[in-house]
Amino acid sequence: MYNAEFRFRSKITFTQFLLSVGVVYQHTAWNYTESAVLNAGYMFLIYLIQTCVPFFFMISGYLFFRTYEPSKLKIKILSRVRTLLIPYLIWNAIYTVFISVFTKLGFIHNAVISQKYSGVLLQCINAEFSPLWFVKYLMIFTLIAPFFYYLLRRKILGAVAILVMLILNAVFFYSGMMLIPLNVNSNSIIMLNYQYIFYAIGAYSALNWRDIAETSTYEKRNAASVVLLALVIVYFSYIMKHGNVVINHFFRLVYIVVMWFVLDYIPQYRVYRWMGNSFFLYCSHLIVLQCIQRVCDIVIGKTDGIQPILYVLEYLLLPIIIIVFLLFAVEKGKKRLPKIFDVLSGNRG
Repeated sequence: MYNAEFRFRSKITFTQFLLSVGVVYQHTAWNYTESAVLNAGYMFLIYLIQTCVPFFFMISGYLFFRTYEPSKLKIKILSRVRTLLIPYLIWNAIYTVFISVFTKLGFIHNAVISQKYSGVLLQCINAEFSPLWFVKYLMIFTLIAPFFYYLLRRKILGAVAILVMLILNAVFFYSGMMLIPLNVNSNSIIMLNYQYIFYAIGAYSALNWRDIAETSTYEKRNAASVVLLALVIVYFSYIMKHGNVVINHFFRLVYIVVMWFVLDYIPQYRVYRWMGNSFFLYCSHLIVLQCIQRVCDIVIGKTDGIQPILYVLEYLLLPIIIIVFLLFAVEKGKKRLPKIFDVLSGNRG
């Protein structure tokens, strides 16, 4: 039991770190447009990377309901205050100051900032300046957990509930009620349903299919590999030209489940301490990335001849440099200012 639990926890930490790395790449601008092949490769990569946050949702739903009992709700909520709400408010305040100052200095041109202090406060709380909209939804999902627990813990009723959510998602899109492009900060029932489907599938799996989700078998790994290959074929043969919100949403659902089992090809997850800083990496990267890439683009823009090569190297290497820097910073910070960095890390790592 101990070995199985240790492997599961190691897999979670390993996967969450990979997803955080993916989010950094998702937010890194691709500035090279001269090669159709490279551009197609980038579009496929970003299509897969956009699954990182939904993957986080599914893992979060699984972990929350894996040990959930109605009597533990208060403990769960108090825990989320410490690990989600407090760092959410602090990081949003940091991003609000950063965006406001750099917009006034002229370094940021596309930020929409309210002219009223009350409006800026609402934008701050709504995570409109930061990537923490994900955390906002997690807190909402925690509050509605008691209701959905009684639906999702029953195999048939839970499956029907998820099916209804999928149907609603399609109705919202094809009826024109869903605004395109999607706005994750819209705070609408439409977006709540869209995101909760990922969380609900994770929760449903924890309540009903835990043995399947947490045990690795040769058959499951191979079957997942076949489905993964099929998904790649479907993407290039159909989705690349004809994909829409509903198709992409379903693709990501299947892709996440498949990748969960494909990861079991790794015989042993080597987890290092710094991999536990995924939350800090997710929260902090955008500020550093925007600053450094802005400088890089100015420098690269003044070069001749090798500019295309530099843009490709910028995309490939800049996220790695930022990730290493932030992991080094948080490890040092936890040693010198442990209370502050523990809060900024959501008391993780």
